[in-house]
Amino acid sequence: LAKRLDRAVCNVAWQAMFPEVYVENLCMVYSDHCPLLLRREGSRDKSQDRPFRFQAAWATHKDFERIVKEAWCRNTPTLANGLQVVQVDAIKFNKEVFGNIITRKKTLQRRLKGVQLQLEIGESERLSRLEKTIQAELDETCLQEEYLWFQKSREKWVRFGDRNTSFFHAQTLAQRRRNKIQGLLLPDGSWHTDPMVMKMEAVRFFKELFSINNAQGHLDMHAGVPPGLGGEALSALTAPVTKEEVRRAVMSMKSFKAPGPDGFQPFFFKQYWPIVGDELWRTVKDAFRLGYSDISLLETQMVLIPKVDHPVSLKEFRPISLCNVA
Repeated sequence: LAKRLDRAVCNVAWQAMFPEVYVENLCMVYSDHCPLLLRREGSRDKSQDRPFRFQAAWATHKDFERIVKEAWCRNTPTLANGLQVVQVDAIKFNKEVFGNIITRKKTLQRRLKGVQLQLEIGESERLSRLEKTIQAELDETCLQEEYLWFQKSREKWVRFGDRNTSFFHAQTLAQRRRNKIQGLLLPDGSWHTDPMVMKMEAVRFFKELFSINNAQGHLDMHAGVPPGLGGEALSALTAPVTKEEVRRAVMSMKSFKAPGPDGFQPFFFKQYWPIVGDELWRTVKDAFRLGYSDISLLETQMVLIPKVDHPVSLKEFRPISLCNVA
């Protein structure tokens, strides 16, 4: 009876410092133990840039609503074009104005410490005002940091606003480790960690799985269905879509659900409904009236969710499609 006795253990603080480190179990050669290899970074595909993701923390900045409004009003013949313009301006805003939250927090903490040390030497009205100003900036930055990790962790049962930043951070790291595919066992029995090889194998596997040759028969969807709808139900289905119906549907969504290819979560549409609501309503209304939607809004992003704790083959993953909110 084989048992895995060797383990690698770390605490949350160490894991936060080295998020890419992972443990690999090597094959047995001269011993009945599998050697443990601690790798400094996992398999990373550098051929693609990181996709755009709207950051909820941007909404806390006093100028960001103006940026969204100006971007939306500049050139928005369609909802898809409007979102694309907001994306470009948001990336520019993050780079030139907002900056890195973690770096800004550390800088403010160092400045605050320096001011407080000077105040210990001697009282100064100017330094006291500066201390209050830096403290206010630090409080705002801590709130933005909490938004950042709350959004990434997607925890449903904790309450935002309780300064759970370290918990959200730990949950995000754990989620990334759980979902990241470090390597795959191919049909020929070989183990591969090369991202390109894993991509090609995933495409081959699921293309074969969902091909017409694997179809198990067809289900008659009309069996057992009543022949028609009553007048009231038919009228409700064919009635024009109202703006209030669309607004209620948006507001009922979970704010930080996993985004689709466009990178916008329901939070964005809730937060800026007065700006984007009319165009979103027109898009939905035209889809019902004309039976047509912008093809870019219908794009989905397929991701693989592990079925088991430590998956090694593609059979142990469940594919799901992430749709855009719109």
